[in-house]
Amino acid sequence: MTTSAEQHDSVTVKLLIDNDDRGQELHADSAYVGKKVKGVMRKYQMKDRVIGFARNAARNTLTNLVYNVCRYEQIVRLGMN
Repeated sequence: MTTSAEQHDSVTVKLLIDNDDRGQELHADSAYVGKKVKGVMRKYQMKDRVIGFARNAARNTLTNLVYNVCRYEQIVRLGMN
């Protein structure tokens, strides 16, 4: 579905969600925020899970892993173990 650039995504979400989506997760970007979207999600008992949260969680996990591997190498190299 395409809409004009002036139309906010929160307006379109009403057209995209129906009873078949009840209880599902809503995978959406940050454009799908606000009272209107929350109302639609509440109506259809949808779970709020924005793609950005999952992406940030993965990025943080990988960052921590790389830091820990680098720190381990430094500890071993300096004989601090």
